[in-house]
Amino acid sequence: MEPDFALSDFKIASVAAPNAEITWSTNFPSSSQIYIVNVFTGEEMYTAVDSEMVTSHKAVLSGLIHGLQYQVQAISVDAKGKEVRSPAMMLLP
Repeated sequence: MEPDFALSDFKIASVAAPNAEITWSTNFPSSSQIYIVNVFTGEEMYTAVDSEMVTSHKAVLSGLIHGLQYQVQAISVDAKGKEVRSPAMMLLP
């Protein structure tokens, strides 16, 4: 039986306003996207989907405002259309 589609090693690799680099891994090749919430305003944003099917993911965020707190979550979708999300993590550029 095939293992469940899973996401691991979700981390903020680097952060220096206005940019942040986020990395994670999946056990099956899948797309990459980041969901971002501005904690101060409640504004929700998504990065463009990187549709390259990989197991080692990297997303670069830009336009972040120094001193504002963001909540970020990785989203990956495999070839079968199954979605997996990381736990949400706080980001303070």
